Amino acid sequence: MRVRKGLFWCICADRAVFLDIEQDQYFTLPHALQGAFQSWAAGGDPGEAALQRLSRCNILASGPGECDPHPLSLVPIRRDYGARTGSSSAPTARGNLLEVARAALAQHRAETALRRFPLAQVLADLPKAPSRLASFPRDVVDGQRIGAAFATTAQMMRSADKCLPRALAAWRLCVRRGLRPVLAFGVRMDPFAAHCWIQLGDAVVVGDLEQVRLFTPIMSVACDHVIS
Repeated sequence: MRVRKGLFWCICADRAVFLDIEQDQYFTLPHALQGAFQSWAAGGDPGEAALQRLSRCNILASGPGECDPHPLSLVPIRRDYGARTGSSSAPTARGNLLEVARAALAQHRAETALRRFPLAQVLADLPKAPSRLASFPRDVVDGQRIGAAFATTAQMMRSADKCLPRALAAWRLCVRRGLRPVLAFGVRMDPFAAHCWIQLGDAVVVGDLEQVRLFTPIMSVACDHVIS
């Protein structure tokens, strides 16, 4: 048995939380199935009846597959390229008008795409990895410029509840500059909330470092379109 295709999960606040990428929805299991799933995920045997119930709920599917309760290998975040001046992690390069215009246009296009197409298609259509890796100095400088540009657009455009289009837009600008971003999705409980962000190495480009630290990663998209 394995987790069915298109379903991603994590353990958050001692509960299994799922993201169905095809349906674009998050959900948790009833209490009666939480223990069964977590037992299976830890390599235990919850019993045939429990496995059949998880299968009928479209959580598990037949076939070989490894199960890791911590499937993501995101680099721990330590810096914020979008931090405002006055912060110890504030970028040294601020977004100029052209960078801000590019960020605003990219966000507008991302919002349009999310209205017209399902999330799975939007993610599949993201531009692929650049042909060459950026050097570390360029990675830092360009990451700071992109982060600064989106920090400025947040003052001009609505940013609340816009983490996904902002992250998708930042992805495109990163790839255009020859960088390799990671798009990450995270969840938290009590109350439930979801968040997404863009990171380059150990730095957040878009998504707010302090916010990111509140969320448990549930899914990530690497620049070669590998989703984990």
